[in-house]
Amino acid sequence: MKKLLTLLLLACMFAACSDDDKEAEPDYINARLIEGSWRWVNGANTTIETFGWYDADNIRGRCETVSYDTYTGGQLGNRQTATYKLTTTHIMFNGSKVGNEYYLDADTLAIKYGENYTKYIRM
Repeated sequence: MKKLLTLLLLACMFAACSDDDKEAEPDYINARLIEGSWRWVNGANTTIETFGWYDADNIRGRCETVSYDTYTGGQLGNRQTATYKLTTTHIMFNGSKVGNEYYLDADTLAIKYGENYTKYIRM
């Protein structure tokens, strides 16, 4: 009976332990770091990324993406919006915990998509 009670107690102790495998929340920085409009030109297409709309703590913002025909100025497709958060090395779109690498150098914002960086120039 004592062995059964000991095993039951041990089982309860292990069941009460929290899961240590949970991923820690990243350290977010002020989303206003990349505030403003950024332009990327790729031949016939021009894309404008506008970062703004901040929550009370300036941690979460909204990004709007619009693509245009470089030559005619006509809008291509619909405006796309996403929420974003920043760490010192990654930008997380729409609640992603992994995010895209980015770097900011003076008036250049580079965001990594796949294996390559797309470089935007501040407008």
